[in-house]
Amino acid sequence: MDYQELLKKYYYTGDTDDETIDKEVESLLKNTDSSEVLQAFAMEHNYDDGLAIPEIITSNPACDLATALTVFSDIEAYDYLLYGKNSEEYEKESYELFRKIRDNVYNGFYSRSGKIPFKVPLSKLQVYKMKKNGLKKKDHIFIEDITTD
Repeated sequence: MDYQELLKKYYYTGDTDDETIDKEVESLLKNTDSSEVLQAFAMEHNYDDGLAIPEIITSNPACDLATALTVFSDIEAYDYLLYGKNSEEYEKESYELFRKIRDNVYNGFYSRSGKIPFKVPLSKLQVYKMKKNGLKKKDHIFIEDITTD
């Protein structure tokens, strides 16, 4: 089954509880060398279903910086970036994923393929306030758009 069929079956037919499909998706995401496949799953993932899929996506060496930032945005990590620690126990899983993505960005784990764009989901005022409130220079990568070649 190609990734588009699997994507459709996993997200659009309600089979997210099917263990066979879960294993197929997990295997595909762990073993793909396609940043486009990882992006497709990141864009379709319902974060209410947990963070296992985004964790696999952002652990794959083929994960593009734009895809990692998409996941970063979807777990609402901008507050973590600005204020540091999480304050609620229920946020623990997303905070751990935030830390992993942040550290991978710092360490250059993600590359820019030039094929996948990312638009920062913050207003210009929000970005300004983040910078004014002490956002570190090295964290500016999280608030910059990525365009395609």
